Amino acid sequence: MTAADAPLVLAIDLGTGGPKVALVDLEGTIVAHDHARVGLTLLPQGGAEQDPDEWWAAITTATRRMLSGTTIDQSAINQGAINKAAITAVSVTSQWMGAVPVDASGRALMNAIIWLDARTVVLPFLGFAWVIGSAVHVHHIAPDIRWWKKSEWTKFKGQMEGTTVLRVPKGVNFFLHWIMIHVPHHVDMRVPMYHLEAAAEAIETAFPGTVIDKPLRFSDLRHNAKACKLYSFDEGRWFTYAEGRRRLATTSP
Repeated sequence: MTAADAPLVLAIDLGTGGPKVALVDLEGTIVAHDHARVGLTLLPQGGAEQDPDEWWAAITTATRRMLSGTTIDQSAINQGAINKAAITAVSVTSQWMGAVPVDASGRALMNAIIWLDARTVVLPFLGFAWVIGSAVHVHHIAPDIRWWKKSEWTKFKGQMEGTTVLRVPKGVNFFLHWIMIHVPHHVDMRVPMYHLEAAAEAIETAFPGTVIDKPLRFSDLRHNAKACKLYSFDEGRWFTYAEGRRRLATTSP
């Protein structure tokens, strides 16, 4: 197999500003990339909409331009036409929490109401933000999670000791995409969600007793939020605000 025939993945990321497209080989190297812009309609009372047909037009434009080697991105890696037969898979991601009403044939009936729209999504957005914020907090901030000075930090400490594996009731991980099995995610973000539990077991076998592995309890989130306010890198521990004030009072000249 020649380099020109090596398998490639077409990756499409539809963001609010427009799609970004890339060709990536099986080692994760970006072979070519491009982007296109789409419009954003802001309406009274917080409305935010986009035209789904414009999404598709921008995706096809950027993809065809990239495949032909005529990308508008001056920093693009690709310098010539791509062998389309080498594309073996397509991966797509997009904006979260939007609505596209369609007819029976799949044609858009109106503009898409996107995640920026505040007319109907304020409460869902706040709920989502609370869930994400709580998950990030409980994964990385706890009395038994050590933070390190820059001079002491290593990849091993950041990957293995900077987060946790939190066990949730059976079935919950399916809805959380196994994000609570977080140490393998730090070790290698390429581990797919459905292999995180197996990866956590392999890590524990290779480095017994290193990973913080415990049940997730709502009381822990409340306790951590109260106890972990100020961090002392010299002592390697968290303080509450009250403890911090007392410490300052006893150490001030």
